[in-house]
Amino acid sequence: QKVVRAVQPLKAGDEITYSYLGLDDLLKGSEQRSFELQSTKCFTCDCAYCRLDTSRAFRCSTCKAMAVFCKQDGKTSILCQSCSSSLGESELKKALETEAECVHT
Repeated sequence: QKVVRAVQPLKAGDEITYSYLGLDDLLKGSEQRSFELQSTKCFTCDCAYCRLDTSRAFRCSTCKAMAVFCKQDGKTSILCQSCSSSLGESELKKALETEAECVHT
């Protein structure tokens, strides 16, 4: 007999997803997870977890709380987890440039 457990409370009609990746892979960034799924399972995941990349944290310019990298409908943004604001186009570009400098140094 198999048992499936939810990691959060469920309501009727909630979507239930299954990860094809191991627990260690789930700690990687969404780009790494996407590459792994594409190369091993031949599909691109578009679940909420993969669209919201919590491994890439930024500071919200509005409330100074944590904001995370997000991809949805082909658009890139950085969304605040506290006040729900997103960085403007110029702020997004600057944040991603700063991230790239930190990663390559």
